[in-house]
Amino acid sequence: MSERLSEWQNAVVGLSGGAIEVTAMQSTNYWKNAAQQGLPFTADPRKLYRGYPANLTCMCSVTVFQFVANGYIKKMMTGGESRPLTTIEQLGAGFAAGFSSSLLCGPLELAMIQQQRKGGSLASTASSLVGGGHVTRGVTCCAMREGVYTAGYLGVGPVI
Repeated sequence: MSERLSEWQNAVVGLSGGAIEVTAMQSTNYWKNAAQQGLPFTADPRKLYRGYPANLTCMCSVTVFQFVANGYIKKMMTGGESRPLTTIEQLGAGFAAGFSSSLLCGPLELAMIQQQRKGGSLASTASSLVGGGHVTRGVTCCAMREGVYTAGYLGVGPVI
């Protein structure tokens, strides 16, 4: 379907999906990160939603990027011809869209995690990450995760 939508339409779908996901799942992100880092469990929304703007920025921009990239890659694969994509093309387009989104997703997720751990503003967190040379930490693993995940939600779904 994404190959039949304009880039603008794909962007709106991605933005909406990203915002809904972050709003619904922010607390579980905090609990996961707290468990991994040995932090105490809390139900305090001031802590659960700390890092929400960074996570919202991350997820919305990444999901927009993935939807737009997926549609664009599919259009490149068909050469503008109106034909159904093969299973491999569907999965490949999804994987490529997700893999490439890690350059955006990795640093933004790192900022969200650091804000959850330490608090502070998005600007001070970004400055700390850039100044410390840590901005690309985890991007390789993020690329594989996003590639597989995006192949699933933008590739497997249409195939099924």
